[in-house]
Amino acid sequence: MSDDRLVISRAYRRLGFGVAGGTLDAIVGAGLPAARAALLSPDEAGVVPAPALYATDYTVLPEEPNTRRKELALRGISELIGQLITSPRTHTEWLMWSWHGHFVVAQPEVRNPQFMVNNLLLLRSMGGGAFADLLIEVTKDPAMLLYLDGNDNQKEAPNENYSRELKELFALGIGSYTEDDVDSGASALTGWKIDRDTRQTRLFKDRHDTADQPYLGVEVDDLGDVVGALMAQPALPRFIAQRLGRQIIGPGITDETISAAAAAFTASGFQVAALIGHLADALLAGADAGPLLIGPLPWYVMACRATGAAHSPDRLELLDDAGQLPWFCPSVAGWPFNDGWSRSSTHVGRFNIAALVAATTPADSTALAAAAAGDNAALGWALGLGADFSATSWTAITTPPDAHSRLTLALVSPEFIHA
Repeated sequence: MSDDRLVISRAYRRLGFGVAGGTLDAIVGAGLPAARAALLSPDEAGVVPAPALYATDYTVLPEEPNTRRKELALRGISELIGQLITSPRTHTEWLMWSWHGHFVVAQPEVRNPQFMVNNLLLLRSMGGGAFADLLIEVTKDPAMLLYLDGNDNQKEAPNENYSRELKELFALGIGSYTEDDVDSGASALTGWKIDRDTRQTRLFKDRHDTADQPYLGVEVDDLGDVVGALMAQPALPRFIAQRLGRQIIGPGITDETISAAAAAFTASGFQVAALIGHLADALLAGADAGPLLIGPLPWYVMACRATGAAHSPDRLELLDDAGQLPWFCPSVAGWPFNDGWSRSSTHVGRFNIAALVAATTPADSTALAAAAAGDNAALGWALGLGADFSATSWTAITTPPDAHSRLTLALVSPEFIHA
């Protein structure tokens, strides 16, 4: 039972956003197969559907003031965080969030909050499917066109920004292409632009270079050809397997594990869900290469889920202080990973957020009761952890006499900020 608790807790914290407060006992009791199914195959497991995300319009017209743009952006970010906290299908939301940090777009460049909303809905609906289809839709997505200058990419003046990042950061990795491939890819992708009247993307044929372009060893002249050439590269399955594998197996994932995952990804026809399923099975079988230092946003979501505290929009500034505010990724390279979060500003931000989460934890929370009772094992179970707190952490947690302060310290302990 203790071993099952450890691997199930890690799976739910690395492939989702942890568990709702006090539910780990029941999940572990149901066994590994049931726990895996509830996380990765919610339809088969009978998990209730997630509520709709972004059902309202977030469009801001060019003539509207920036105050309206900021208001809707903050509202959209809060709605996203609320979904991550309350959704019964945490892996669905986790995968959307993971792709948000991979296929990066950001509000300052995109500007229209509805384009940010549409981008996230795209990642959510297609994130577990065929990777080739995902690449095609991301490439012509309005938010991406604006973020990496694809909207200005035309045959008279090809823009290389997206072509470069598509290979370097999204699909292949450094060293798997040449500068000529960047140039050719930019020309092949010319002409995709947002229609001002419909605010939808379409190919403007008069802006598209129809000439064949030498690209990754083949000739291409349009988006489908570009993605087909990328999918044929041996570097692609390994690159994606490594990116997802570091998050699921851990930062120390071995070359052997990456190679096996890449082979499974290829054999599936490049289905993302199959790759994730393979990595999840490896983790559940003991291929753990952690610990993994969780970023401030998923940590905050886990804290709210474990304690029962609700999200409040006034915490967005604190998340920004901690370094991870959705819609505002710092660069096209994505968020920091693992040790990249070991900085003083992040730790201070976590503590300030944890204090608010603890202060707003419902009185009937199992975590709050365990903190008040000074029960190490009960608090670990209540917070969905794979083990009890260490002696050092427990001494610090139980130093203050009140339950809320103890809960605050538990939420910023090494046991809770790592998965």
